[in-house]
Amino acid sequence: MPEVRVKIFSRDLQKNLFPDNAFYKRSKKDAPSSAESIDIPQAQQQAAAVIGNVQIDYDNAGNNLAAADKLDPIKRINTLKTYANQNFFVPPVVIDKNNQDGELSYSKQQEIREEMSLELNTQVANYAAVKWSPATVARMVKTTGTATRTCEVVGGHAGQVKRAVLADILNVKGLFQKMNLPAGKLYALPTPAFWNDIMNIPEFRDFEKTGMDTLLKQGTIGRWLGIDWYEPRWNEGLGANIVYDDAVPATPVKIDYTPAVVGGRTVQVLVPNATSVGGVLFWHEKMVRRSEGNVNVYYDPNNPEYQADIISSNVRFGASSGRSDEKGVVALIETLVP
Repeated sequence: MPEVRVKIFSRDLQKNLFPDNAFYKRSKKDAPSSAESIDIPQAQQQAAAVIGNVQIDYDNAGNNLAAADKLDPIKRINTLKTYANQNFFVPPVVIDKNNQDGELSYSKQQEIREEMSLELNTQVANYAAVKWSPATVARMVKTTGTATRTCEVVGGHAGQVKRAVLADILNVKGLFQKMNLPAGKLYALPTPAFWNDIMNIPEFRDFEKTGMDTLLKQGTIGRWLGIDWYEPRWNEGLGANIVYDDAVPATPVKIDYTPAVVGGRTVQVLVPNATSVGGVLFWHEKMVRRSEGNVNVYYDPNNPEYQADIISSNVRFGASSGRSDEKGVVALIETLVP
């Protein structure tokens, strides 16, 4: 059988792992690192400008006669925001050559590679969406529609939630307009359920008839209200892309990854509860961060214990909002109907 060449495998996996149209590529990329965390410098708030004159008088010898009017300098101290650079890995796959009906074909090896890269890519994207989503209530908008639908979060609220309406989208846009963001694009990542809500908004549906062609080719469904909308994305295991606890509707709580012991190993998991609901992530491309490490490929040919070839891979990846105040990201969150 043809050997699995590690360099070729690594190159192919890298190509599949980071496709050009993946939503998480619409972000600011930090330097690749094998470190467990990445630091983002945070500038101290700029002192406010003052309108007026600084009056300083001098005598004939040049001595200052108005020392009290000297400007007091302000010491500026920057801080750091740190985000985790997690290890994503695919458990080893055994290519059993003894139980094949002949030699293992290269196409089978290629299938294994593609499945590995697809799984890594999916988990990286799931992680980025959650890590970019805001935890600050000031960056959240709640759905207010009178119509309802069933919440789809797996393990979450088992009842109804309010649908999104035009006023909710305008509120999201209004939050961005007050942030004084730099030039750059805004993006939205709806789920199929939210996409259904949007398609029931006449103003959006009418625009779709004429404004979609170019952006469809780029993986988005259109540009509306200055926001590029991606095709609906579905995290099947979660039933949403981002999740919030809506037990207290006025102050939703972001549900983030937490460590848990699974199979004797500590891993990062998302655990919704009975009042968990989904949301739509909106972000500015220059206000969210990601760190992509190099893909590592592990190949053990002719392993004597298994009498087979063994393949595995891993990659370091981290994601975070770029600022401690979370400017540049907004979540449109389903409102739980008791």
